[in-house]
Amino acid sequence: MKTLATLLAATFVLAAAARAEEAMPAAPADILDECLALGQWQPLWDGKTLDGWHKIGTGSWTIEDGAIVGRKEAKDGEFGHLVTDKVFKDFTVRVKYKAAKGNSGLYFRIEEKGASGVSGFQAEIDPAKDAGGLYETNGRAWVAQPKPEDVKTWYKPGEWNEMDATAVGRHLVVHVNGKKSAELMNDPGRTEGRLALQLHGGNDMDVRFKDIEILEWKDLAPGPEMTGWRKPTGDWAMAGEAAKDPANEKALAAKPGAGIIYNGPKGRTTDILTAGEFGDIAAHLEFVVPKGSNSGVYFMGR
Repeated sequence: MKTLATLLAATFVLAAAARAEEAMPAAPADILDECLALGQWQPLWDGKTLDGWHKIGTGSWTIEDGAIVGRKEAKDGEFGHLVTDKVFKDFTVRVKYKAAKGNSGLYFRIEEKGASGVSGFQAEIDPAKDAGGLYETNGRAWVAQPKPEDVKTWYKPGEWNEMDATAVGRHLVVHVNGKKSAELMNDPGRTEGRLALQLHGGNDMDVRFKDIEILEWKDLAPGPEMTGWRKPTGDWAMAGEAAKDPANEKALAAKPGAGIIYNGPKGRTTDILTAGEFGDIAAHLEFVVPKGSNSGVYFMGR
């Protein structure tokens, strides 16, 4: 892998397989689907209490028939949220929900501030429209609003629906019942924060959630130094930005920072190996290769 210049982007992550005894498919159509199928999912809710979560704003959160139930009256104009105690960075979260009344949402990468009580991304939950869209509360508003005719192809009114939201680096993807409902690439928004369930202000609310789970991704480019990689690492270094050098099509121009691995200003250095070893894996990465370069990603190597 001695190249002129090679860039491994911030979304170079690994999801360790939970089922090591099972063979991986020969040619998966979608590497993200493989990561989700093989990953080590962890429950975010114990099914009995609200341990690990805290309430902000108004409304009630109860546990009924194996589900978290959120209720609120329309005369109450304030918002309510059930928020995780823990902060998450790169992950996929999935939940089953039933929206009987009012507008809700699955929040991620939020801060507890702003006019509605939280600021950050919301995967839309609504009994009538926009299910699976992406909205940035106290920010850019709609960043990916689905068309009504598309919503009809994935949302099941009055029934339990399954939603998952993936946030890896600056790549965001939402699915509803297995169909992609929103996707953002190179998004400039927040890259970590808490998760939350919403009760919208000014709505009669009755929304239910169950089977809430999370898959946390292992980031191999966390920065600010080459942590996670076996030394010596040669001229490999961390950068905050990198792109093709406008003055030299065979080179990359990098800016200081973290989240991107590149092989130095000379464009020619040693191979690097991860400090840890992995069994069955599904890996996702983004890369830039200038003209005349050649590179590769080793796996199961020593």
